[in-house]
Amino acid sequence: MTEQLEKLMSNFAHKMLEIQADPYSLERLNLITQITNTATNDINELLAGGEFENNLQERDFFKNFYPRILSHVIEEGTIYNLHINKPINTNAIITEYYEEALNALDHLFAMNNFHYQYFKNGFKELDHIFF
Repeated sequence: MTEQLEKLMSNFAHKMLEIQADPYSLERLNLITQITNTATNDINELLAGGEFENNLQERDFFKNFYPRILSHVIEEGTIYNLHINKPINTNAIITEYYEEALNALDHLFAMNNFHYQYFKNGFKELDHIFF
């Protein structure tokens, strides 16, 4: 199953590189959402057809593989929302808008600091609980 998952990831990455839409457009967000949904459906079909070989393979899938796909929709959605909600005003107000957005991200990381550090540092001790 690992080979099939890696092939799906390779196809997904290739399709993502082919996107030529404006980086702040709704068209780009829709394309990425479609590509991600297709990849997710393919993964679900693959998983329905077979089981993981062991618990380690299942944990690796949910810790490393699946987030690599879903993170693209989160990232593109965040970029799109930042751009679409940007005020049309003076540079000072636009700067304040982006500073508030950065503060919100800092708050998000502060609220989830334990999980962020756990994943960032590659810890595995609590994988059986988290994944």
